[in-house]
Parts: sequence; structure tokens; C-alpha cells
Amino acid sequence: MIAWQALAIVSLLAYGWSQMDVLGDGFWYIATGRYVLAHRAFPPDELFSYSGVRGPWFVNMPISEPLFAWVTDHLGIRALLAMCTAVLGTALTVYWLPHSKGLRARLVTWPLVVFAIYVERGDLQARSQTLSYLGFAIVLLCMFRLRDGKHVSRWVPLLLGVVWVNVHPSFLLGVFVPVGFALALRVGPLDVRPALTPLLVFAALMALGGFVNPYGHRLLLEFLRFMTAESTTAIDLFQSPDFRLPEISLALLLGAGTVFWCLRSGSRQARYVTLLVLFDIVGIAVVYVRKKPNR
Repeated sequence: MIAWQALAIVSLLAYGWSQMDVLGDGFWYIATGRYVLAHRAFPPDELFSYSGVRGPWFVNMPISEPLFAWVTDHLGIRALLAMCTAVLGTALTVYWLPHSKGLRARLVTWPLVVFAIYVERGDLQARSQTLSYLGFAIVLLCMFRLRDGKHVSRWVPLLLGVVWVNVHPSFLLGVFVPVGFALALRVGPLDVRPALTPLLVFAALMALGGFVNPYGHRLLLEFLRFMTAESTTAIDLFQSPDFRLPEISLALLLGAGTVFWCLRSGSRQARYVTLLVLFDIVGIAVVYVRKKPNR
């Protein structure tokens, strides 16, 4: 079983490597990072935006940009692709192994993990969002542990918040998701409802880890501005997926099927929160996920 799991993980890494690329965002990170490493400071203006947007520089990924530049300049562009592929593979492994109990469950769910790479193949890039996948996987793992009454050390959300906010603005998911879990558990049966306080403490420590950074509070304001910006509401990057693509329809069908399956299986404690979380994920995917290009 161990040998098969190792082979399965290697295959995920190999498939991810075959689809990983460096596009506009990655070159923007590299160019900005080179400026930071050369001047020991962030640029006062947006100098390297490939879309031609100019304006005051906003610090929101201070680890990603110098890291991408250093790896590229010292180890080469393939090393950058390998780094992002390794993080992606680790995130998929965290999604997969801890949540599937036993060999049979892992055999059944492994094709879905491979399918996740296939669906994302047009969007797998060497950029900080790829690094944030691992943070989201860790948050989900911690949420299900807390749901089951298991212990999660308090340094985990604190350290995760400190690191994640320096990698990608999506660290706010580490605050919103625990609150969402607590609300979902709130509607479950009272006799099997776990304590909600650990989830709210997790969210608070994630926020503390993120906002302890000197620019953390500005990131929240920037997030709110970004959600209403024209680039967010007008361009197809953030619009609904193309349902004509068979992989998109199949992915949503699998998600909807899993939602209905949760109604008939699992413990009473797990059923409600899992159902609501999956329902929210499918709903967000329908309304607010980027389109996948035809390839």
C-alpha cells in the first residue's frame, strides 16, 4: 500500500510538471523580485504590469516576488517550475490522503485528484496562487480535525497566517472558512454538535498572523476594492466557467452528486457540515470561477 501511494504521488507530480508553465503573472513576479533584490526595497510605482496599468505600488506578496526572482536567477526557470509543481503536488496530497480512509477509499478517489489537474491544466502557472493551494489544503484539513473533536495546535493558524499573507492575498480564506464551518456546524443536531470555539479561535489566530504584518490591514481594504473593481466584474478571468467544456460539466456533476450522497451517508455529526461546505463550493464554482480555455 505504501509503495502504491508513493507511486500515485509521483504520478501526480509528473502530471503537474507536464502542465506547469510560466505566463504573464510569473514573469511579473520575477521582474518585480529582481527590482526588490537589487534595491532592497519595493518599487514606488507599478513598473512591470504586463497589462500596462500604472499606479502606486501596493505590497501584497513580498515573499513570492523575491523568491521567484532568486530561484530563477540562481537555479533557472526549470527550478521555478519544479518548486511550484512540488507545492501543487503536496497540496493535492494533503487534500487526498488524510481525508480518504483505507486503501479502497484512496483507490476510488485518486482518479479525482488526477482529474483536478486535468481541469486546471489551462491555469497551472508558476505564480503565488499556486503556492496558496497548500495553505487552503492545510486549513481544510484542520477544519475537519476540529469538526471531529481532534486537537490542532494554536501555533498552526498563527504561523500559517504569517506566512500566507506574505505569499498571496487569499490568506483571508483562512479566516472566512473556519467561520463558515462554524456556521455550518451550527445547523447540525445539538447532541452531536462539536465545540465551535476552536474553529473561531483558529479564525482569530489566522487573522492575527496576517494582520500582525505592517500592511495586513491594508490588504483587507485592497481585497474589498478588488472585489468591486472593473477588472473583476468585467473580464472573463473571473466569470462563470464555460459549461460547454465536458470537463467543467463533469466536475460540477461530480460535485452535485457528492452533495446528494452526503444526504444519505456518513455520521450525523459529519453529514451537515460536509453537505453545506460542498454545496457552497459547487455554488461558488458555478457563479464565480474563471473560464477554462479550449485546448
